[in-house]
Amino acid sequence: MLSKTMKAILLSLSFFATLSQLKAQSKADKSSGTIKNFNTTELAIQKYYHLAVQYKEGKGVLIDYQKAFDYFQRAANLGDSKSVYAVGYMHYKGFGCRQDYALAARLFVQGAYGGRDNSMYFYGLAWRNGYGLPQNEDSAQYWLKKLLL
Repeated sequence: MLSKTMKAILLSLSFFATLSQLKAQSKADKSSGTIKNFNTTELAIQKYYHLAVQYKEGKGVLIDYQKAFDYFQRAANLGDSKSVYAVGYMHYKGFGCRQDYALAARLFVQGAYGGRDNSMYFYGLAWRNGYGLPQNEDSAQYWLKKLLL
């Protein structure tokens, strides 16, 4: 069994190896005329999101919601909409952070207006159940129906 220090070292090495691979792929795509071109921010977002999912789901590491939350927050701070939703979900459930329905609703609304299905669903639930927002059946139905369109 690997020690925590050894796991941290391996995750760090994995992080930098993946960044190097993505940069190399980006250069290869650019030289071949492919439109796909990652900048450093996009690479960091991908890696933070990947690490967050690993910790949230226990893929190759022990489940650690605090670390998952921290990595989702880093990617969200860089502008990743999937991670903004994930941070909202973590606040909604209280995984790796203090449960805060009002903050979760503020994060879900960003994704809902951006067309993210998962954000629309949880924003609708927040309205329906009065989680972080005043209970409002009309608003709940609007967002839950919009999800189906």
